[in-house]
Amino acid sequence: MPDKPRIVVDPHFRRMEEIFSAKDLARLHRVVDVVWGRDDPMPLDEAEAAITTATAVVCSGWRYGIDLAQAPHLRAIIDVGGAFPRALDYAQCFSRGIRVLTAAPGFANQVAEMALGLALAASRDIALGDRAMRAGNELYLHAGNEGTFLLFGKRVGFIGFGSLARALRALLAPFGCPISVYDPWLAEGYLRHQGVEPLPLEQLLSSSQVIFVLAVPSAENRALLSRELLERIAPGAVLVLISRAHVVDFDALTDLVLAGRFKAAIDVFPTEPLAPDHPIRRAENAVLSAHRAGSVREGLWELGEMVVDDLEAIAAGLPPRRLQVAQPELVARYATIATPRRKEDEDGDSALFDPWTRDYALLGLRMDRLAPGTVDAWMGPPAWREAVNGEPRPTPDALRAAADDLLQRLPTMGYAPVRAAYLTRQVRAMQAGARLLGGESMSLAEQARLFFDIRPERVPETAFEAAHAAMDAALPGPGSLAERLAAWRQQLVVPPEHLPPLLDRIAVEVRSRTAGHIALPDGESIEIVLVRDQPWAAYNWYLGGARSRIEVNTDLPAYANNLVDYMAHEGYPGHHTEHALREMRQFRGKGQGEYAIQIINTPENLIAEAIATCACSLIFDGDDDLAWLAAELLPGLGMTMDVAQATQVRAASRALRAVQGNAAFLLHEDGRSPDEVAAYLERWGLYQPREARKQLEFLQSPLWRAYTFTYIYGRQLLAPLLAGADRFAVFERIASEPVYPSLLAAWPAGNGH
Repeated sequence: MPDKPRIVVDPHFRRMEEIFSAKDLARLHRVVDVVWGRDDPMPLDEAEAAITTATAVVCSGWRYGIDLAQAPHLRAIIDVGGAFPRALDYAQCFSRGIRVLTAAPGFANQVAEMALGLALAASRDIALGDRAMRAGNELYLHAGNEGTFLLFGKRVGFIGFGSLARALRALLAPFGCPISVYDPWLAEGYLRHQGVEPLPLEQLLSSSQVIFVLAVPSAENRALLSRELLERIAPGAVLVLISRAHVVDFDALTDLVLAGRFKAAIDVFPTEPLAPDHPIRRAENAVLSAHRAGSVREGLWELGEMVVDDLEAIAAGLPPRRLQVAQPELVARYATIATPRRKEDEDGDSALFDPWTRDYALLGLRMDRLAPGTVDAWMGPPAWREAVNGEPRPTPDALRAAADDLLQRLPTMGYAPVRAAYLTRQVRAMQAGARLLGGESMSLAEQARLFFDIRPERVPETAFEAAHAAMDAALPGPGSLAERLAAWRQQLVVPPEHLPPLLDRIAVEVRSRTAGHIALPDGESIEIVLVRDQPWAAYNWYLGGARSRIEVNTDLPAYANNLVDYMAHEGYPGHHTEHALREMRQFRGKGQGEYAIQIINTPENLIAEAIATCACSLIFDGDDDLAWLAAELLPGLGMTMDVAQATQVRAASRALRAVQGNAAFLLHEDGRSPDEVAAYLERWGLYQPREARKQLEFLQSPLWRAYTFTYIYGRQLLAPLLAGADRFAVFERIASEPVYPSLLAAWPAGNGH
């Protein structure tokens, strides 16, 4: 029997169980030899080595620096993220016969179903009637149907005729709707053969009773539906916006819908979460949905089915038939593809670096080759990272020599003293990292000093006893304190399936409160994704361009009382806000190239965690976040919470955060066994066994072993500085200037100036 083809399956950010049903996962392993096949990202060096002998790669975006000429057997690159992969050399793929495929058609059925539902809800005023019924001012029979219409037999217009449109056409067949299509990427003869009528856009808009916006974003269709074109829509017609808001002048759409010119049903928005005060929320003749069309669990399994079907075809020497194949004539037109950057763009980014900051950034990128995960975000020229990934792997000695050279050259650069002091500490941290990579022994306390500009100490257990006493007062009753705390928390566990809408609602609230005091960059946005098998509870992946992906780990229970703090910590005004401000103000605004890269285990991490751990208390006074949660969100989950009690529990829990620091000392300096450290976490931190093991996993990670001190000392350092009336001014200064922990320690409490 011939060997099965080797397939690199590296789908992160998507999870394996999210894409593949149990049946299709078993079929995948039966058909091909799966390399990796896990939820967390495959280490870059391992992935690049595996690709050299692979037949196909399944990924969510192309992040590999390998020259495709080194992969002679590669026949397909399959993206399961929902679009064609970015940063891929398509010309080389086409010349080498490598098919580039996207699983976007796997979303077609579920999105089409939602599009039909939205059209019916708008045409028959279903949502409006529901609101009226609940408010007690409903109108019955004919009176309740003024302005509604039947979908049966009405002319329908499609803007775009891809896989989504074809799925929707099938759903509309029983309604007998004649369908017109505007799609400049398809020949008119082909459209007529499909049983639809090709029309110019202006004519389609003016003649259709229901218009579905189904086009994929491209470089040429941004704001295609301008105000002038939207004004051609017939009075009382329905516009269903289901693909991307990119295609529409959303401000004009909002104005016209509010003016009653036509109805709208909208699932996608220019910035998500949608601002709570956005005027479209006031439109009575609009049906709004929070980008839910393509995220039904069972619907996502169609992606996996398609992937396995096409891998089966490839293994048999046949062409793939189910996924969408990139076409040479069209690939450069997709807005979602990072076609080779224009030289002026590349030069523009490069010009933001001087020779010293260029070498600083390259040192960070090269350290990431030896310790994957060291670079948390890169906003500089993509070509630099690609070049580093194409170099031979550096040695620890070479990294240390580069750090030594940077320290020697730094005084000659003429930087402002505070910037030079900040950069000195950053490079010393990288120097220490290189020493550790070279096998040098270093105490945990020394690591924390060099990495984070602090001197961590063990906390006496009498402090934990005091916190236990406070917790005991908050949670009286029978059983051990740990049992009572676990029981109290258990009543606040949010099931994973309820998390996405809840987190979205919280994100809207914390963003609104942040934007009321801090000028956020134009176009900034976050995306929230649920993940598993990670050593942390939640993580912000900063993507650049003022965009972030926030991952929430469902391995651990999601306690409702912690969720507002999570979203403030990772999003607004925490990590996302700080990173976006630094990119736009310091890197792009001031040309300080060091802010194009975020490097783990450096003093900037402690500043970032200081901001994040104080983020919730920056925008909510006292226990107002818990009061808001209890009043606005918990009733919808069928939960209640005593706010005063929750406040006491939180205060005691914060005092117990230092237990993790002591546990790190026990593990890495005292040589205690993992079981002993887990028992310590359970005893003093009041963790349940599963939670203690997850904390232990974090402390055992080579990359994160000292990182726990950033949370403990970060909050201690920053909270007093944010206690004054000028706390937002202090925040903006810290998030927009070169600062480091020992500098903040010298600032007077309650006044960062």
